[in-house]
Amino acid sequence: MILKQRFAFAALFALFFSVWYPTTASSSPVLLSFDVEDASDEPALQKLNTTVPATYFFTGKFALDHKALVQSLAKPANTFGSHSYSHPHFKSLDDQTIKAELAGSKNLIESISGKPVKWFRAPYLEYDSRVMHALKSLGYIGDSSDKDSWAVQDIVYEMPISNYMDASLIASDYDMIDENKYTARQFEDSLKKMYLEKEEGGEPLVVLLHPRIAAKYPDALQGFIKFVTKRNGRFLSFENYRQEVQHPHANRQVVWLDLSHGVPTPESLRSMFDGIAVSDVFLMAKDEEGTRYYGEGDNGDIFGKTLSLLKSRGVKVHAWISALADRKALESHPAWGMTAKDGQRSTQWMSPANPEVASYTAETVRRLLRTYKLDGVCLDNLAYPNAEYDYSPQIVKAFGDKNHPAHTPTLSDLMNDDYTSWCIWRGQLISDFAGKIRKTVKREGRGAVRLSSTVSGDAAIDYRKPEISGQDIAMLDRNNDFLVADIMLSGTDGELDKLKLDLFAIRFRAGRRPIILRVKKPAEGMDSSRLSATLDELRKGSDGIGFISGKPLFEKETAVRD
Repeated sequence: MILKQRFAFAALFALFFSVWYPTTASSSPVLLSFDVEDASDEPALQKLNTTVPATYFFTGKFALDHKALVQSLAKPANTFGSHSYSHPHFKSLDDQTIKAELAGSKNLIESISGKPVKWFRAPYLEYDSRVMHALKSLGYIGDSSDKDSWAVQDIVYEMPISNYMDASLIASDYDMIDENKYTARQFEDSLKKMYLEKEEGGEPLVVLLHPRIAAKYPDALQGFIKFVTKRNGRFLSFENYRQEVQHPHANRQVVWLDLSHGVPTPESLRSMFDGIAVSDVFLMAKDEEGTRYYGEGDNGDIFGKTLSLLKSRGVKVHAWISALADRKALESHPAWGMTAKDGQRSTQWMSPANPEVASYTAETVRRLLRTYKLDGVCLDNLAYPNAEYDYSPQIVKAFGDKNHPAHTPTLSDLMNDDYTSWCIWRGQLISDFAGKIRKTVKREGRGAVRLSSTVSGDAAIDYRKPEISGQDIAMLDRNNDFLVADIMLSGTDGELDKLKLDLFAIRFRAGRRPIILRVKKPAEGMDSSRLSATLDELRKGSDGIGFISGKPLFEKETAVRD
């Protein structure tokens, strides 16, 4: 009776997700943006003759002096933004002057063009939190003053300027042409290369242009536009991109079933599914302790018996396994553990750089797929537990072989001169681990089984988060069919605004990959009207949404118990 009540309770807080499996890949959108601030930008824009949709950041002074040009660009497909009024260094301004620059330029450009001004880009890409808070108070919704690798999005939407995956160069004509003295061919080829990197995951490419600089090589820009168009890529303005991604998709209802809570019976499953048109279940196969629920062990193949019950109801089943957290495996193979900065091995977390760990996880997946008729595999705990891990010898050596062939980098090297490339390297190892498992899934599942990984919802909003966890969504989504983002609700004032930013950032990073939201509601509950408004917002741009009650099974920040 107690078990039945437990599963009935789980049903009340079941996870409802819409899982969208795309049948065709689409190319990445390109978001061209122009900073228009100098008198010479007017003839330069005429020379470029760019007819594709774009976003134009005007200074108020330029708009006042070139009203006819601004009005001629006020087309529905274009977005207008502010680049301040007088192009100052914002960090040197007092609060009153910051607001005057932002409000004055916004009102002026709107009065001249008749178009709303909702986006901002700081001159010299220099700003501080005072600028972001002022933007929000004045009715702006978004900013584009960050670079992709260092984007922070916690006050307004951020449309960061793109860069190479290794963060060596941003998609800016100033950096390429003026700073690095690129030729027309080099400029065009760099834009193409950045686009191809984004295209792999379907992420948008945000390009920063100054008309007077880009006009030095007008044929190069036109060549890039033709290249993207030939690859079926689209050009969108900032606002049109935002509106496009913030809409709900089709719904599929999904339940996450934690077998560590007990053995489900046919009656408890029927109770769980009463009133719920469940289409997919994520069924626990191996937890973070390394306990297996499949096979003929002490548990009597709970996984297989439950799977049979689910399949008899026509439900799709995804095996849910802990990827890198596995205490039992490390009891037998302590050398597999992640290494801390102080040289100590973890007894809970396995290193993604150890080939034996990848083989071990792949064998788990292989056995599951050969034994059971599954529709998917979901990797949980595919991350570093915190910033102290992983400094395993394999990782440091591999990093050194690529970046320092003459010597192995020291901890001081990694924390200082090599820090950016080191963080990217760690994230790539997490993504590569998923890629190795995906090969097994595709081979054993013969293309019919989907791979997913859980990620922290905060991994997209602040570049510091993936530095710690290694979960770079833009990298990870390339080796998954879809991602599951954990979202924690607190029920506090202002939370809805933050969740909008979270979701937009996740969608921006994930590109074409579907996103499922696994939402935890506070134990004390939320006001029904607030909860309804929150869910309505989370449905925008996500491909699925649902609840999980109680404490999360895998709390990455505290899971290391060495």
